[in-house]
Amino acid sequence: MTELVRGPWLKLALLILIGPIGCGIQEPRGNRMAASKDQIDEETVRFHRVVAEGSLEELRDLLDRGVKVDVPGHAGQTALMLAFESKDLEKSKLLIQHGADPELTDDFNDTALRHAVEADFADGVRLLLSLDVDRGYQPRYPLKKVEYETLLPEPEMPEEMKGILSEAEWKESWEQTKASMREWGQNPEVQPMICSVGSLEVLKLFLEAGDDLNQAPTERKRELVGLGSERDLRVSPEDYQRHKSPRFGSQNPERMDFPFWREMVKTGGNAYAARVQYQDNDSFRKPGAVWCHERFGSTLTPLADGRFVQIGGEHEDYYDPDFFYL
Repeated sequence: MTELVRGPWLKLALLILIGPIGCGIQEPRGNRMAASKDQIDEETVRFHRVVAEGSLEELRDLLDRGVKVDVPGHAGQTALMLAFESKDLEKSKLLIQHGADPELTDDFNDTALRHAVEADFADGVRLLLSLDVDRGYQPRYPLKKVEYETLLPEPEMPEEMKGILSEAEWKESWEQTKASMREWGQNPEVQPMICSVGSLEVLKLFLEAGDDLNQAPTERKRELVGLGSERDLRVSPEDYQRHKSPRFGSQNPERMDFPFWREMVKTGGNAYAARVQYQDNDSFRKPGAVWCHERFGSTLTPLADGRFVQIGGEHEDYYDPDFFYL
């Protein structure tokens, strides 16, 4: 149990709080971003406030007076990033018309496109893709190192961990997590933008641009296929017991139209949830994986007639009683 809640548990919590890490290798751009970690001057503060809260006319006036369009502000964000965060298409267009560079990155190596994706701003994503900006594969500028381990104070041990970990183990886990975060920050990696899409509309924009459907979040892929969200399984306990175990066919192809399997596909539920619903959750006394549609590494391929084929994958890791792979 200890190994499941030490370093990895903290890493997950911290990633949720600070967001994705890095997205590519970029090219030097002098000192244009140098002010991002220093004191931000009042002119920049006013400029960025107009972008976030002011009118289009106010912004146009500032740009006509020669304000530095790409000057970085808080966390290295540019005015263009703020415009996309605010979901303001007209301001975004105006900034680009005045030379705003959509490929610049903030202190976390996020581009304007990343900000538009995280805001689920479909019109903004469409605009940037029309400019053929990098989608997380070949960034224009070199990535900056990020001091992730300094962003958050040491957390107190959660109540649910007390009695499972000692104070010494908790502190050791935190140090391991900080070391991992330090390594991530010193060695940022590329992450395709499609991995972070928050809606079906934005997903389709990336697919039209040529991205790989298999890199999209599971929730978006389920929406695309037309599958619903998780709910209770609508099969009898007898059907669950009869078909809960994985099995291989005797010929290829072989249709296996079992009610329990069909419900697992429809709901997106995992093996543990099925065990709980059917009071079969003492998996250590009743060994044997439960058949599950929630899998890592499976492929999803669209066919010409509108259908989809999903192949393979594995559920959970080897230490989980419901681990199974194809």
